[in-house]
Amino acid sequence: MDMFREFAGVRYEESADLWVAEVHSGGRRVFHGDYGDPEIAAAGREIAILVHKWEAVRNFPEEDLPQLCVRFSEGLKYSLKAQTKDWHQWVLNLGLQPDEFLRLAGLELPTARA
Repeated sequence: MDMFREFAGVRYEESADLWVAEVHSGGRRVFHGDYGDPEIAAAGREIAILVHKWEAVRNFPEEDLPQLCVRFSEGLKYSLKAQTKDWHQWVLNLGLQPDEFLRLAGLELPTARA
């Protein structure tokens, strides 16, 4: 784990081989997400913090919501390119609608050709 930067609210779950991102507020967990990459986990957590206006330690305080959406989209690039619906669930878990996420990240999905 030394090769990875440590992020607030992100931990590695060895038994599942994934990175868990969480936000706690008022003594309870208000956000939980499982990711394959620690930086994407931290970015997803950060998006949820901003969208829901939770008070929590941020990992990228210099970045605004659009910048974080661009960062998070890097983890979704294969799903977005293949136009699978998987990415919808990831984005909805953060508190954003898919079209809102695409707009904030400056992305457009290719349209189907007739």
